[in-house]
Amino acid sequence: MLPLPKKLQRRVDRKKQHELEVMRSLADEFQDISHIVDIGGGAGHLSATLVEGCERKAFCLDRSETFQKQGQERLKQWDIQNFKKVKFVLCDFHENFKSNVVSDSYNRLVVGLHGCGDLTTNTIRYYNQSKASSLLSVGCCYQNLNGQYNISKLGNLKGVEFSKNALHLAARCHVYYGQEDMKRKFLVRNYRYALHFFLFNQKSQGFKSIGRTSLRDYELSFSEYAHKYGNLADICADELERFYESEETQRLIKKTVVGDLLRELLGRVVETYIVLDRALYLSELGHSVDVVEAFDRRLSPRNLLIRSKKQ
Repeated sequence: MLPLPKKLQRRVDRKKQHELEVMRSLADEFQDISHIVDIGGGAGHLSATLVEGCERKAFCLDRSETFQKQGQERLKQWDIQNFKKVKFVLCDFHENFKSNVVSDSYNRLVVGLHGCGDLTTNTIRYYNQSKASSLLSVGCCYQNLNGQYNISKLGNLKGVEFSKNALHLAARCHVYYGQEDMKRKFLVRNYRYALHFFLFNQKSQGFKSIGRTSLRDYELSFSEYAHKYGNLADICADELERFYESEETQRLIKKTVVGDLLRELLGRVVETYIVLDRALYLSELGHSVDVVEAFDRRLSPRNLLIRSKKQ
């Protein structure tokens, strides 16, 4: 696997560096690729990586003018040769996308790295309809799919329909947890779930989102935490502490945490279903396709990649 250029290594985190290096390695396996079409490419990190040290050129498509301007300025400073080989294309991409700027030569590789929701589905359909020869696609943000799954014939006939909660679960599953991660997870959920139970049981309130917290909040006593996030200034600290420390509350928290951890495992099942349906769609159309776990899940848990080549 080729390392990233040192200038780029210093400007991306370890996760991004790993993903870019893997994508470069996979792209190099395709022969005679002259152009890259990087869909949802943002500031062009992937585009710059895929043209580094070779004759390829890239089209970086994104709808954010801000990201593209940032990418152009950075590439000018980092590597003027790569800047000349990357063409930024501002557009609102869709499956029937056509442009006079983007080359329609056959020897193109379409790439999409963590395309949000429907963007990945549209990328795959665009690849099928275009003259591009190959595809590398990694999806993300499944909760933003607006019915854009079950796109294969089999999925359309006998596919499973997922709730929004199931799609959210698929988007956040398969994260690697070490021992310290699990300790933090239990600490956070103990307080969160206890506060949910108190609000529901004692105050007869429905579910209320606690919102964003910090790890420092979980160094507080439960009553301080509840006063801060539960709007419970009228409830005395002793009552809140008794509720939290009671045997019944602790039993219910433990049961819920364990159930939630088991539930998280199902998110990978939902994600795999969606990815395999996309792969089956391409296979039904006669394209060579496989699905691989491209990235180390400890760094990048959204690691299911579709690799396709037209026959």
